Amino acid sequence: MNRPEFFVNHADRIINETRKQGILEGPTLPRHRIKQEPIVREGQWAETWQQALDPAGLHPRKHVLIIVAPRSYGSTTLALHLLARHTDEDTDIVKLDADWKTPKVGWLPAEERHAYQVDLKDPDNDRVSADFLTMLEEHAGLLERLGSYLVLNVAKDLWTDHYIAVQSGIHVVHLNEPPPAQSVVEARLRARKVPGLIAYLHSVDKTKASLSRLDAVEAVRMADSVVLAWREHERLTDSSLPMDVPSSWSALDAGLAERVTSALSDWRDKLDILFGETVSVHGGKDTSLPLEDRCLLLALAVHQSAPMPVVARAARDLQQIISADAAGGSGFASTTSAAFASRGLRRRVVDAGAGVGSHDEVVFDQPGYGRAVLTYV
Repeated sequence: MNRPEFFVNHADRIINETRKQGILEGPTLPRHRIKQEPIVREGQWAETWQQALDPAGLHPRKHVLIIVAPRSYGSTTLALHLLARHTDEDTDIVKLDADWKTPKVGWLPAEERHAYQVDLKDPDNDRVSADFLTMLEEHAGLLERLGSYLVLNVAKDLWTDHYIAVQSGIHVVHLNEPPPAQSVVEARLRARKVPGLIAYLHSVDKTKASLSRLDAVEAVRMADSVVLAWREHERLTDSSLPMDVPSSWSALDAGLAERVTSALSDWRDKLDILFGETVSVHGGKDTSLPLEDRCLLLALAVHQSAPMPVVARAARDLQQIISADAAGGSGFASTTSAAFASRGLRRRVVDAGAGVGSHDEVVFDQPGYGRAVLTYV
């Protein structure tokens, strides 16, 4: 070859392409969009936020920050808001996709003036090892030289109590509580320009619906359900949007109050997943409950608060009752046991071509098709 520089440039391009395939990538998030989303910093959230910052409260304390929290506590939201508010305006915020088989520092990107965030929540692929943390210390030094940051959000069950030296470039904080659910719902209603709905939250009968003990994801879902309830009420009654808080309780619309109560007590989306009505996959696994756990959930719902042996005995007794005729003389499994362990009736009704309303009213408005079904059978 008479042009060696051609070979060198070509080889360099091949090396860069090879490295690119082994580097995590993800979208760059607009800083102003993140700031526009509501966030609640109260209680332990405020403490964790402060612990993550340097003493001056200007920038993240270290160039690698690890936030350990249970799933659905909103730690990813906390991380993104922290980066949006406490890194320089010319720093790109990138949410990385952890598509590795196991965490590897060599897969982490390192570009100048970037703030990376990545979730480690897959029980099969995201477990953090001591070797990974050792290599991460060196990576922290590289990020510091580049003026960049990395936040790892690690699910609590994937984090062993690893030792991190104080003088290292890694800082670890623990988030042990979700933000107050009431505050999350109210903040989201304000962000959706319907602060007038907040008064309806306070008017809800607590025996029918309660915002206490909800995690961050559930609180956001509740806020969206309240807005949907308002829009349905607006459509049916041609009412005006509640822009401001009503001057007195007597000014509340009784029909809307009832709809808000109904929305806050509607757990069907979550229960659809737990009972196999809707397929939800986490870490490659179906998240619907097996039969014994469905019995446990029912026992918890009945007892609410009881000693562990009492709850365990109730769940075991229920499972035994359901499975009492598990194998009769004919050898067939119990219809009750099989039905309760499989997906629910609503999903089967929908798959058969019918509709199911919000109050579980079945509508099969296809007379021609219905006659064809009867004739066929």
